[in-house]
Amino acid sequence: MPFYFCPVPIARGLSPKFPILFFHRNGNIVHADQYTSKTDKLFFMRVEWELNGFALGREEIPAAFAPLAKQFNMKWDLHFTDYTPRMAIFVSKHIHCLHDLILRRHMDELAAGVEAVISNHPDAAIWWNSSG
Repeated sequence: MPFYFCPVPIARGLSPKFPILFFHRNGNIVHADQYTSKTDKLFFMRVEWELNGFALGREEIPAAFAPLAKQFNMKWDLHFTDYTPRMAIFVSKHIHCLHDLILRRHMDELAAGVEAVISNHPDAAIWWNSSG
C-alpha cells in the first residue's frame, strides 16, 4: 500500500481534495490521519490506500498528485509499505531499549531490516547474538 505524508500551509478546502482524488481513480483509503499546527500554520496529513483496483500504477501516482500539490504548495513524500528500509541500531549501556527492539523484531513490529548493531558495551552483543 502506498501512503502520502504532506505538511501543507493551512488552506480552506484542502481536506476533501484527498478523498476526491482517490475516489475518481477507484481508490480505497484504508487509513488517514491529520493534524493541524496552529502555531506553525501547517496542516499535516497521512493517507494510506490499497493499490488493488486503483486506476494508476505506482509510477503514475506522482504525476496525478502533482497538480493538487502545486495548488496548495505542498511538500510531500510517497512511500510504499512493501519497501523495507535498512537500519543500524546504536546501543548505549541501557540494554532495555535493545530488548524492546528485539521483541518488536520477533513480533514483526519492526518494519526495517537490521543491518548492524553498534555498541561499546559487550552486553549488547550477547543479547543481540542470542536473539537469532
